[in-house]
Amino acid sequence: MIHTDEAHQIAAGRHADPFAVLGMHMVEGKPTVRVFAPHADRVEVLDAKTGKAVVTLDPHADAQGLFTGTAPRRKAIFPYRLRFIHGDHVWEGDDPYRFGPVMGEMDEHLFNEGAHRQL
Repeated sequence: MIHTDEAHQIAAGRHADPFAVLGMHMVEGKPTVRVFAPHADRVEVLDAKTGKAVVTLDPHADAQGLFTGTAPRRKAIFPYRLRFIHGDHVWEGDDPYRFGPVMGEMDEHLFNEGAHRQL
């Protein structure tokens, strides 16, 4: 689901546009979730409305901490949360890549100039 080079870039924190890879995207007509969670052994996608597990993500073969999976019975993007499992520890949280980038091109330009007054 993710090209090996992209997976390595994500794992190393060097990908130029992680929002293009991580989060939920439609792939071949199915909602597919990609998560980078280096401290988890397993990651589950939960329906945000019901709290029920929709799919357990598979670890990427070439990049530790990267998980991917497709929601089998869903046909569109849906609100979700993540459940992380590491040994006996279980915690839930939102996927920051679910929300999309929050800064636009003008924000980036002003920030780089040091002139952004409403960041």
